[in-house]
Amino acid sequence: MNNNVNIALAQSKGLVNENDYTKYNSLVNIYKYLFTKYLETKIDLQKYDNEILNSNLDFGMMPDNYRNDYQKNSYLNLNYIYIRNNFYVEKLNVEEINYLLNIDIDNCVLNSETINLIETTFRDVINDNYRHDKYLDNTNACYGSFIPSNIVDSKSLVLCIQYGKNTTKYTDEEYLKNRKMKQIFLDNLKNRIRLDFSDILDINTTVLIRDFVGEN
Repeated sequence: MNNNVNIALAQSKGLVNENDYTKYNSLVNIYKYLFTKYLETKIDLQKYDNEILNSNLDFGMMPDNYRNDYQKNSYLNLNYIYIRNNFYVEKLNVEEINYLLNIDIDNCVLNSETINLIETTFRDVINDNYRHDKYLDNTNACYGSFIPSNIVDSKSLVLCIQYGKNTTKYTDEEYLKNRKMKQIFLDNLKNRIRLDFSDILDINTTVLIRDFVGEN
């Protein structure tokens, strides 16, 4: 479980019982699935994923055994792009929690009630703002190692692009040229995704880049 979960709040809503987080984790899974399906109705992330795949810049795919948990457990089912946020479902009210826990994601169709619930709660649920037993209005969250590029506004929607090793052998000169072209391509793609999300969802969006070495 993520360190910034408000355990006391989760316990007060019956999501955590002593050291048993089964119900909490189940609710996170349901919420993550529904949020992903909601996102897919708003933005075509598949087209961006396909651009990476078809870029001719040799973006190898991350082998399954090297993918981190966020990529392996992504409901987007894309080759490179996944959601990096954690979902702090303890922030939901009891009525919302009970509604979601009765959803079977294997036989689920988004209806207006579910869409409304996601639309009205996701900004708070993804906000990683619980620090030292209180919620903060303005704070940052770190996704991965403590370096500037991983530190973002806690309210941000955070996506990650992770790719694997090159599939072609290069000379040193060719490798450096390919690496530079990858960087230019990804910088452009990141900006387009940010603008897309800003226009459609009205939320600050950060896109992190992870190569083969990667991190969580």
